[in-house]
Amino acid sequence: MAQVEFFIDPAQLMSMAGEVSNAGANVSNLTAEMINISSQLASCSSDSNTIFMNKLKSLETSIQKMNRMIQEHVTDIENIVRTYESAETTNVQEAEALQTDIIS
Repeated sequence: MAQVEFFIDPAQLMSMAGEVSNAGANVSNLTAEMINISSQLASCSSDSNTIFMNKLKSLETSIQKMNRMIQEHVTDIENIVRTYESAETTNVQEAEALQTDIIS
């Protein structure tokens, strides 16, 4: 079976990590906004509105937990990229330090 190689640019990976981080934060912000809007509708105290508000509020903890997990993954990706870049810098420095005129 043929070996497949691929390359991901560290800058692209960092950019994608930022996009994922923003998406997680947006979900949290939208949930908070939905809860705020539904709270403003509290004057319409029907049974269905009360049930809806309670269900929506019960999701808030899960959404916050999901966002924390997303942010942890983003941090992990960023750390991996930094480690990779550091290793690449070390490899380049060591390669440049190799002697070229060993046999004279």
